[in-house]
Amino acid sequence: MLQLALWAYFKDEPRVNVSLCPKARTYFRFGANLLGVAHGHGKAQANPKDLESCMANERARDWGETRHRWWLLGHVHHRTQKETRGCLVEHFRTLAPRDAHAAFEGYGSGRDLHRIVLHREDGEVDRQIVSAAYLERSFKEVAS
Repeated sequence: MLQLALWAYFKDEPRVNVSLCPKARTYFRFGANLLGVAHGHGKAQANPKDLESCMANERARDWGETRHRWWLLGHVHHRTQKETRGCLVEHFRTLAPRDAHAAFEGYGSGRDLHRIVLHREDGEVDRQIVSAAYLERSFKEVAS
C-alpha cells in the first residue's frame, strides 16, 4: 500500500520513479551504478553470494556495464555490510516501531533512515543517517 501511495504522490514528478513491480527482486540502473532491492528474506536473499549471482544472472548486461553494485535489503532489522567480489550487500534497520511479534520475540533493533547519494560515474559520494526518534520529534514540531 505504501508503494502505491508513493507512486500516486510522485506520479507527476519527472525526477522520481516509483516502481510498482511485484517481483521479489527489483533492479535500478543509474549510470555506472546497479542497485538490487529486495526485502531480504528467503533462500535466494539470505546469502550475499546468492544475491551477487542473481544480480549477475538476471541483469547480465547491466552487470557488465557497471562498476558499482549494491543490494539494499531489510528483513533482519539491523545494519550489516558484506562486500562480495562483485557487489556490496547491505541490510538496513527499520523505521517501523516494534509490533506485537517483535516485542514477544524480544527484538529491539534501532530505527533509522539512510539517504545515500550516488554519483552517476563514481558511485556513493554521500550518506546521511537519521534516527526514527529524530524524525518523529521533527514531524511533531512541524505539526504543532
